[in-house]
Amino acid sequence: NAEETCNGIDENCNGIVDDGATDCPCEQRNYGSNSYWFCDTRYKEWTSARNWCEDRDYVLVTINNSSEQTWLKEKILYDGAITNASYWIGLNDRDDEDDFEWTSGEPVTYTAWSGYYGGQPDDYRGEDCVEINRWSGSPFGSDWNDLDCSDNIRYICEASP
Repeated sequence: NAEETCNGIDENCNGIVDDGATDCPCEQRNYGSNSYWFCDTRYKEWTSARNWCEDRDYVLVTINNSSEQTWLKEKILYDGAITNASYWIGLNDRDDEDDFEWTSGEPVTYTAWSGYYGGQPDDYRGEDCVEINRWSGSPFGSDWNDLDCSDNIRYICEASP
């Protein structure tokens, strides 16, 4: 069996990306067959975070359902190696206001907008990028917030087989 390295590829052909890799640039966890990097010591603007992930054959995370949302929230809140803070995800409406899309190109089939401050997204001062876990006490299924893309926060990258 080939040894896994953190490169977005399933080298040992077990159907799980980067599992057991020890050279990841951020905290790495697997959910299903996908690999996730919780980049919590690196702060970037949304575009820089997107580019950084893509330069390493990952994308800013795409959240496809409530199970994946719950898993991400549990990691952020309860995994001692991952900082409990807000993180960029790949959802944005930079091209067309209120027409949200994932950087991965996958269709938007699930959302978890927060109900805080009159409900999100609110496009406050032109916010076009999306973060998870803005308010750590918010319900798991409703905690996304739109944010100014130039804010420097943590981010989550994802790779799938």
